[in-house]
Amino acid sequence: MNSSEILRVNLRNLRLRRGFTQEMVAERAGVTYRHYQDLEAGRRPGVQLATVDRLAKALGETASCLLEAGRYQAPEAKRGRNPRQIKR
Repeated sequence: MNSSEILRVNLRNLRLRRGFTQEMVAERAGVTYRHYQDLEAGRRPGVQLATVDRLAKALGETASCLLEAGRYQAPEAKRGRNPRQIKR
């Protein structure tokens, strides 16, 4: 796993754990929503360290934490009733 992939996975997992939307993180970090979407989707492999630092601060972490492999596991899916299983 390269650093871009590590960043992508950590951004998504940490964002979901914090309960933030992509728009919220983008706004807090001072980047466009599209730019953040591209980062999280892996469509922007070359990201500036200053941007990583701003994203980390927006998520309440450090840049080095965002670049550490396996640091943030995906949050567990919320369990609820499947709307297809609800009888009417």
